Amino acid sequence: MRKTAVKAAASPRVGPALARLRARQRAASARRTRAKQPEQKAAPERISQAKPRSRKPDGRTAAVSPAIIQKARAPKTESVKPSRSTLAQATSVTQPQVIKAEQASGPRFPPLRGHLDVRERGRLAGWASDGSGRPVRLRVLDNGVTLGTVLAQTFRADLKKAGFDEGRCAFEFIIEGGLSDTEDHAIRVERVEDHAALVGSPWIVRAKRQPVAPARAVAPLPLPSAECGQGYLDYVDHRRVCGWAQDAARPHLPVTIQILDNGVLVTRVLANRYRGDLDVAGSGGGRHGFDCLLPVPFTPTERHVIRVLRDEDGVELRGSPWVLDPVAELGADVQDAFARIVQNLHGRKNSEQALGFLMEQVTALRQKIADQATGRPRKAQERDHAVRSGTRAAGKAKAQAAGRILFVDDYFPDPTRDAGSQAIFSHMQAAQALGLEVVFAASREQVAPPAARALLERTKISVWSLPFCASVEEGLRLEQHGFACVYLHRVGIVSRYMDLVRLYQPKARVIYSVADLHFLRLERQAREMEQPELLPRAARVRLLEGLGALQANVTLTHSPVEAALLHQLAPGARVCIVPWCVQAVRKKPRLAGRRGVVFVGHYAHVPNVDAVFWLVREVMPLVWAHVPDMPCVLVGSSMPPSVQALAGPQVQALGHVPDLAPLYARMRVAVAPLRFGAGVKGKVLDSFAAGLPCVMTPVAAEGLALPEILQPLVARDAAAFARVILALQDDARATAVAQAGWQFVKEHFSRKTITGSLKTVFL
Repeated sequence: MRKTAVKAAASPRVGPALARLRARQRAASARRTRAKQPEQKAAPERISQAKPRSRKPDGRTAAVSPAIIQKARAPKTESVKPSRSTLAQATSVTQPQVIKAEQASGPRFPPLRGHLDVRERGRLAGWASDGSGRPVRLRVLDNGVTLGTVLAQTFRADLKKAGFDEGRCAFEFIIEGGLSDTEDHAIRVERVEDHAALVGSPWIVRAKRQPVAPARAVAPLPLPSAECGQGYLDYVDHRRVCGWAQDAARPHLPVTIQILDNGVLVTRVLANRYRGDLDVAGSGGGRHGFDCLLPVPFTPTERHVIRVLRDEDGVELRGSPWVLDPVAELGADVQDAFARIVQNLHGRKNSEQALGFLMEQVTALRQKIADQATGRPRKAQERDHAVRSGTRAAGKAKAQAAGRILFVDDYFPDPTRDAGSQAIFSHMQAAQALGLEVVFAASREQVAPPAARALLERTKISVWSLPFCASVEEGLRLEQHGFACVYLHRVGIVSRYMDLVRLYQPKARVIYSVADLHFLRLERQAREMEQPELLPRAARVRLLEGLGALQANVTLTHSPVEAALLHQLAPGARVCIVPWCVQAVRKKPRLAGRRGVVFVGHYAHVPNVDAVFWLVREVMPLVWAHVPDMPCVLVGSSMPPSVQALAGPQVQALGHVPDLAPLYARMRVAVAPLRFGAGVKGKVLDSFAAGLPCVMTPVAAEGLALPEILQPLVARDAAAFARVILALQDDARATAVAQAGWQFVKEHFSRKTITGSLKTVFL
């Protein structure tokens, strides 16, 4: 009886021969003990019924627990480490190790045989058999959380050769997305019925503490069979998981599901929400939906493999796993997370610390944008490659071939506003035609107006504005050494930024575009309007414009007259005469049936305000004396109230008109009655391009090499101005002059002509 008990206590992991040997040794020891104590041998039944006792230090005996005696009688076993070799190299198939069920009570199950052969972060494989001929269902757990179940029913030839279930007892379990590298894992493979562990598990995987691996494709799991249940994972984002789940065996009972993120349990949800589509489909009344708003959203900067399993048996829903890649843009979820963090800050110290951190991130992000724009990392790699490969000269030539040009002005360009905007925008388009990447910055506007931004984005011109940079100075510093050319428009821009450009863009070619000579305009204004106080200012501006021409590599002007003055101001400076592109209408103009006089100008420019008063008060009364119903139309941006007050029965003050083409199409004559100013006048070229003759003063005609037929359009006083307007009321004469002006613009102000002139300036 005692011998049988000893055998039953023998460990299943010890070999049969060794177990029998130890049993005989223990039996012999027991016989020797009984030989020394004959009184116990004479009454074995009494001893078995008596309460065991032990001797105290004073010689008396004390009661000993039967559990202690049983523990003392139980043989000691030695743990044998499971083999990691394959079945072809080890005896795990020919002499399988038997694992008894780890249950103290309940139904007995056949001994589990098998081994976990392959243990990888994304895959587990092995075999399992209980000798019944039926496939064994195994459960895979990670840190106690069910990852899924698998049937050991795959065929393997080595198992068939060894005589295990005709070889159909192998399994393979894919861990979708792999095990996370940032935490420890204890992987256990056990039989579903009695939790008996398979040899080779648990498998302990230590964290590597490495950054999140790049996103990779996740192969979809096979769909669960009909007897395993039904369900689908419909949608997952960083804050929400929704779908439906049902147990086909109990369709009217709600199912509890597990939501796992990279193998870690996030929460459990009861799928009991009503869904009409499930009710129509006959899925147990339709109360099997779930829509879980996560208590803590998934981190948007990491990759997440979201799996949804039934809690009871680990069956995975169709549509699972769902992969959320790290966000590549600042979406609503990330913005909400930032907003919540800021709202939860308390105390000045925490707020200042957060503000400092955010400012550091803003600075880093701005620098990243600047580096991407300038291609600085790519250029560094190319230089390094050129040095290593011995082709440094070729790499340098390639780097110089692709250039960027920065245009700087006071305001964002609006071609419908003023001629200066037309000129700089035309030159930006010419730079693009020459293969340069164009960037624009406005010194007095941190944010581009919607119309200007839309225009620049439509033409693929990059913009410096908030939030990237708050000033031209900051942009030059962020993108230092990033430009082949820097185009500074007007004398104010040159005087403010020339030194900074030389500091941060030392290799760039600096181009100074005068627009018009400001000192010349101020001198003429002082003389015409009897304002001598403007002369000191004119002298100071004269000095700045001459200095800018000397400092720049190239100085651009639109007028031959101003080019001669620049040569006098800055001897030795390189001065180029380049106008801007003016788009002429396609068809030759016909003026029959048209009537009216139109003046177009930007009224923030003082010469235009003076011109419109001189027109209405001095010129038009002479015209109305002969043609009383001749309308006079005033158009332009920034029209002051004093000009608007000129409106009346014969004068229309329209203000800013975005599209002048319909207006030009019904007018008879355009006028440019400027008494002072400088540079080439955009209003004259625009009227010629639209097919209208333009009557002008000598100041307005300055810088234009007018053909002979157009020279009579220049008038020096009000009376002569009115006579030319009246003479153009003849259809034949007006049409001939209009066509001559239209042809003049097409020949000298085309895009091809301007681009060719700027090629030697930019490249």
